Amino acid sequence: MELTWRDYAKRRNGLAVGSRGELRQNLTRAFTASSFGRFWQIWNPLFGFYLQKFIYRPLQRWCSKPLALWLTFVGNGLLHDAVTMLVRWDLAMFFTPWFALLGAAVVTESKLQ
Repeated sequence: MELTWRDYAKRRNGLAVGSRGELRQNLTRAFTASSFGRFWQIWNPLFGFYLQKFIYRPLQRWCSKPLALWLTFVGNGLLHDAVTMLVRWDLAMFFTPWFALLGAAVVTESKLQ
């Protein structure tokens, strides 16, 4: 049985999507996370679900988990930059290097633990 995004979000937040206090629970759990990597697992469960499903897991078939994780962050940055460029109608490449740096920090942190 494949995990739905609602199940994924409940697993990450501890509350069902749309339930009372869900946003507060999400923010509390994210900002009190035990690590930088855990913060990113909790931060945006809907987006995280789709990043995992369409970028991270397919990449894991072709490369190591750390590289797949880093490339997922890079892909996330590319998505953010694409939206920015569509809104501004101008070249914008801020998020891709930023998320590449964040991904490197998450991978490094996981290696050090």
